[in-house]
Amino acid sequence: DAGDIIIIKDAVGNTMDALSYSRAWYRDNAKSSEGGWSLELIDPNYICQGSVSWGASVDPSGGTPGRANSLTEIPADSQAPELLRAEAENSITIKLYFDEFLDFSNALSLSNFSFSPSLTPISSRSEGENKVIIELDAPMQAGQIYTISVNNLTDCAGNTIGVSNTDTFGLPQTAQIGDVVINEIMFAPSSGGARYVELYNKSDKVVDLSTWNIGNGASENPDSITSIKSISSQTLSILPDEYMVLTTNIAWVLNQYGACNPLNKGGLWETSLPSFRTSQDVVVIFDQESQDIILDRVAYDSDWQHTILDNTKDVALERIDPNGPSQDQNNWQTASATSCYGTPTYRNSQFVELGINLDEALTIEPKVFSPDQDGFRDFTQIYYQFEETGNALSITIFDDNGRKIRRLVNNDVVGQTGNYKWDGTDDNGDKAPIGIYIIVTEAFTLDGNTQTDKTTCVIGGNLD
Repeated sequence: DAGDIIIIKDAVGNTMDALSYSRAWYRDNAKSSEGGWSLELIDPNYICQGSVSWGASVDPSGGTPGRANSLTEIPADSQAPELLRAEAENSITIKLYFDEFLDFSNALSLSNFSFSPSLTPISSRSEGENKVIIELDAPMQAGQIYTISVNNLTDCAGNTIGVSNTDTFGLPQTAQIGDVVINEIMFAPSSGGARYVELYNKSDKVVDLSTWNIGNGASENPDSITSIKSISSQTLSILPDEYMVLTTNIAWVLNQYGACNPLNKGGLWETSLPSFRTSQDVVVIFDQESQDIILDRVAYDSDWQHTILDNTKDVALERIDPNGPSQDQNNWQTASATSCYGTPTYRNSQFVELGINLDEALTIEPKVFSPDQDGFRDFTQIYYQFEETGNALSITIFDDNGRKIRRLVNNDVVGQTGNYKWDGTDDNGDKAPIGIYIIVTEAFTLDGNTQTDKTTCVIGGNLD
């Protein structure tokens, strides 16, 4: 009842028809689980036979044995097929993934595939209903990024592949700690929603994520790894400067966040994820052979979300700078409202490169910001530098009348350089009014040296 193979043969053993069905063909969870409903062939003359041409019976009795099937028409399809991903399975094998079922009557022609730098295919074959395997005459070079273009390929409805017909790929290399970082976390979905974790490859390597696991921290011991899930059972490459989003429901992510910006379908991977807690938890990516080899780790807290938000359901936390520290609240910020509160598969709405050259002991960047969650200068960074180590630092923010608005930092032990983030809220968590603010830093060392610096910044916004 979960899947099997049915074969019809003639009197001398020739196969007349064969079918390998699956429970997924119902495309109806209720009918699939409760039983009593048949699968019906929709159109025996449709060019593609397989799951696309089958569905759950809609006859009230649950099936139509001995009668015409209740399903009579393949759903209309006017969308061109898209190339989602190209993967180097090994040095001479490439696997192509498409977003829908293909007409393989002409899809496997070698003239349909071109490569840059040049590669020479010698054979191609189908795998399933939406994958193509290409074999090469010579091995690919390690460290080389290739581009494939696909032409003249059609789906079952006759739509020809259009502009979404290229992808890049390369042979995977061994990843080192920090090559791929956790870049975005959506850990508190609404009812019916799906969590996701976005990874970003900041190295110059092609990294195969199938050799890594994802886990979270045990509630009684956050440093231990529990709820371990394999990211993928097949090659899943993430190329330099690319994003890969791990989620339990791709369709929901596309619907929830695709309304604000087009998402890269090839950068979404549906897989099992740990049940990340909504208050605080740990996200960790580690080697399948050893939990001691950690690619990246983030212990997040719901308090990292912007305090002006009353509801943080379906709201993602974004890493501000991929090169900044993973475990630093000042390097994380709530995704902007104008990005539907999430940016899976593309650059974060709150992206800022934190590294700047400090000419003074205290620097504010940007000087003018507007904490309205529109994705443009939603916060400011307070950079400091000292001539010696071992400083205890306090940062206090005053309005232009000298009234204390926010005690941002209180005697934190800091290094010679660093930064803190101010999101424009006061000590009560309320948004501070538009105006000029004075930022005062006070530092002292154990040997009694003290240093006080101050500068100004401006909270702007709509006067309406």
